[in-house]
Amino acid sequence: AIALEQRGYKVEVVERSNDLSEAGAGIWMAPNPMQVFSRLGFAERIIQAGWPVDRLRLQDSRSGDLQITNISEISKQFGFETIALHRGMLQRILYEQLRQKSIRFGCEVQSLNQRDNQVSANLSDGSSVVAAIVVGADGFNSQIRRMAGFGGEKRYSGSSSYRAIARDARMLSAEAG
Repeated sequence: AIALEQRGYKVEVVERSNDLSEAGAGIWMAPNPMQVFSRLGFAERIIQAGWPVDRLRLQDSRSGDLQITNISEISKQFGFETIALHRGMLQRILYEQLRQKSIRFGCEVQSLNQRDNQVSANLSDGSSVVAAIVVGADGFNSQIRRMAGFGGEKRYSGSSSYRAIARDARMLSAEAG
């Protein structure tokens, strides 16, 4: 939405929640999205709001270190470090890049109808929006994907994801030394 607005397109974001939410946990912004944020003009805001991640350490409570990965080399190749920050902060920064009337909170897409080169989205507040395109960014259980006729089948991608608890880097430095 930010990129489209910067290029002069009228954008309307329909958001299910009633307002920006501080709910969530941390998220990592790898060099790829940081490159995009740089082109859009606000990568520095993400960097200032977060903490650079230069090393990954996977441990087992019984065996100790299972793997240590130095990811600082990635920044040399791609121009940005991986930045860890709270999802609420990322959401706030993204929100601030949009025109204030670009987001309709407390509303959901109920149905889609395509006619010629336009799509009409009927919304839960009784209104509708007509657009050239609809982008569904409504998550793992996407209703937009289902409404657009792309099905909702899920498949294992072959990749795994981990959640973890990270101690403050200052604590690690003090323990090491």
